[in-house]
Parts: sequence; structure tokens; C-alpha cells
Amino acid sequence: MKKVISLLLAVLLLASLSATAFADGAAGPYDSMGQNANATITAKFVSRSDQEPTVYHVTLAWSQEGTLQYSSAFNTYSWNTDTLEYTKTPTAGQWEVSGAKLNVTLTNRSNAAVKLSAAEPVKAAGITALDGDWSAAAVDVATAAAGYEATGAETQGTLVYTINAVEGAITTDGAEIATVTVTISAA
Repeated sequence: MKKVISLLLAVLLLASLSATAFADGAAGPYDSMGQNANATITAKFVSRSDQEPTVYHVTLAWSQEGTLQYSSAFNTYSWNTDTLEYTKTPTAGQWEVSGAKLNVTLTNRSNAAVKLSAAEPVKAAGITALDGDWSAAAVDVATAAAGYEATGAETQGTLVYTINAVEGAITTDGAEIATVTVTISAA
């Protein structure tokens, strides 16, 4: 019985050993005839467009021109030699408006066009009426970019608010008579 078990164990031991593979020493894949064959490596192609992120850089400036001046109310006292009294003559405050304009200029250094628009002025306290007109509802200001291979140039656009008349009163020099809100947006 021991011989049978020893023989059985020897057979099992031989079956558990791995086999050694032999090669002829040449590198590379082989076809069925034993000749070298070619293998190809492939890659996926994705077509992409040039990227141009939009960069905004604008400068807003405003200037005022012409005459826009308020003279306060005053009294003129004239001496009456017959009654020996002063006669008071009141003069109402008045506005002098001559060529008065507010210029709002946008300088564009962006690589995209922009639009400048402005709302009607909002009157400050003490101002009862402000009569004026904008030169346009909005102005488009072209891009400063001139293409990928060229140097661009800044562009400008201006809105002008012409003041025709003002009513009401102010009490200090340089007093605010209105506020203008401008909007800058992509064109």
C-alpha cells in the first residue's frame, strides 16, 4: 500500500510542475508561416479650433462744456427821495445755459466690440426740470483687435447730452443737478 501511495504522490508531484517554453531567440510577432508580421499603433484624432477668449478693457471718461450757471435770487433796493424809503425790487434766481453739454466717451482696448448707452438724467434735489437730449440712444464701439498677426488700435465712441434748459435752484458752487447712469455691454 505504501508503494501505491508513493507512486501516486510522485505522479501528482510531476503533474504540478510547470512546463518550460522554448523560443528560437528572434524578436517580434509571427504570422502562420514563421515570418515577422507588422503591428500598427493607432491614435484618435480630435479636430480643435483656435481659442480666442474675450478680454474686456474699457475706459470711461466724461467732460462738461459750455455754460451752465445759476444766479441766486436777489433784491435791488432803490432809494426814493420823495418818500425817504427804499423801494425793494426782487429778482428771481435764473439759469444761464449756453452750449452746455455732457460728453461721455468710452475707449475700447478689448478684443470684442462693446456698446455704450445712457439713461435719462435723474434730477437732483432742488431741480424741478431738466430739458436735454442725448445724441443717440447708444453707440457701438468697435473691437481694438486687428487679427492674430497684427497690432490693434484702441477705438472710441461718445454720447453727448445737450442741456437746453434747467429749472429749480442750487445753493452752492459745483452743486449736483443730475445723475447720469451709463451702461457698457457686449455689442
